[in-house]
Formats: sequence, C-alpha cells, structure tokens
Amino acid sequence: MVKNSSATEKLLLDKAKVEELLQNIARRMVAQHPDLSGLGLVGIRTKGTQLAEALSSRIYDLKEARLPVGTIDTTLYRDDVSVSNRRPVLCLTRIPFTVTGKRIILVDDVLYTGRTIRAALDALMDLGRPSIVQLAVLIDRGCRELPIQAD
Repeated sequence: MVKNSSATEKLLLDKAKVEELLQNIARRMVAQHPDLSGLGLVGIRTKGTQLAEALSSRIYDLKEARLPVGTIDTTLYRDDVSVSNRRPVLCLTRIPFTVTGKRIILVDDVLYTGRTIRAALDALMDLGRPSIVQLAVLIDRGCRELPIQAD
C-alpha cells in the first residue's frame, strides 16, 4: 500500500494495484531485455530495495532467471544534506555484483523532483561505469526539478 505523505493521508495504490504494476513492470523489463545476463536491479533505500526484490521475484516467475539485486544509499550524495539541521543517518550500500559494464535498472517507489535519482546516479558512478542505467518507479508525480524520466 502506498500512501500520500501529506497530513491528510490518501491511499494512492492498494495492494492489488501495486501487484498489477509490479507484474507490468516485470513484463516490460523482460520484453526490453530478452537476454537477462548482465542486467542488475539496484533499489534506492529503502522502499526501492523492497520493490527491486519484488521485481526480481516476478522476473524469476516469468523467465526462471534470478536477477541480482543491490541496494544503494543516497544520503551523502543528496544536494540538500548540508542544508538540513539534522545529522544524516547513513545506511549500507550493498551491491553484490560489479556495476561496470552492466545494464542497471534503478528502482524506487516514487519519482517526484528527480533529486533522489540524481543522487543515486552519482552514488552508482562512484562504484563503476554501467553500460546503461534505466529507471523503474511505481508512481511518477511529475513535478521534476531535473530532467529525469522513468523508463
């Protein structure tokens, strides 16, 4: 279940709709990448990681191939980390495969301004040079500050 984070919460997607979207995204990934070798999913902490795991499972159901899944923490790559009055809470970045030369699909729950995605790209580039990076999100709120598009 995905909820709006405003003071008056509004249900954006129920469990059935999330499942439908995950199935559709998994099918599109398989269609766009018939050869799954060299493809890896990297979830943006924390909900993106959960979605990447769910997508890997659905792709396994479709193709009987398990995609490797990693997780990336964008905390130190955010352009607003120094503006905050709080100390940043760091989480573990764990990508159990090399990203250099791989086709990487970044996964997150919501695309809003694009700043988190930019931070994730910066963090990813510090780990290697993928051959391509695509983006998969459940919800595109369409309020971009940066020219980023979900595939």
